[in-house]
Amino acid sequence: MIRAMGVFFAIITLASLQSCMFFYKVQIITKVTSHEIKQYDSLKKYIILHQRDTAWHLLITEYSDDLFYGEISVLPNSHMKYKTTNPKGGNRYIKGDKNIKSKKPIEIAVLDEVHLYLNDSLIYLLYDSNFIKVNYSAISKAEIYNKAKGRTILSWIIPIAGGTLLIGGIIITIVIASQSMWSSFTL
Repeated sequence: MIRAMGVFFAIITLASLQSCMFFYKVQIITKVTSHEIKQYDSLKKYIILHQRDTAWHLLITEYSDDLFYGEISVLPNSHMKYKTTNPKGGNRYIKGDKNIKSKKPIEIAVLDEVHLYLNDSLIYLLYDSNFIKVNYSAISKAEIYNKAKGRTILSWIIPIAGGTLLIGGIIITIVIASQSMWSSFTL
């Protein structure tokens, strides 16, 4: 009986750990200035430039007080998480381990991303091959993805605590039931 309860407890605990996740949240900046662009560049953020339904990787090559110059390139699949991001809530990402082969892609790179959204009224900015010149007033907003520490911690604590309370409740119920059963036999 004790062995069966131990196996049941182990299964419930392992099942509850499946919900442990890593989360990020979206910080929105509505007025992007040269200060922010310099900060993203100095922090080596992965900048993604959006216009309507298209997105590119942007490598900033030069900036001034009014505009910046950069080189755009095709966005790799590893930076497509923005397509499923909810700007108002917590978003899950897969941290993964580079040393463990997994079928799920590692998505931790999302924490290094900055998304710049161009005004929809602009069709193209001054292009020269893969080079672009963008005035700061052409940026409608920026989204920065930051780790949601509180939500991540809760996603680990709640399943463990809930599983422990559930198993504890089952064990207490079994003990009380078995005691009342034994006490009825002794009368």
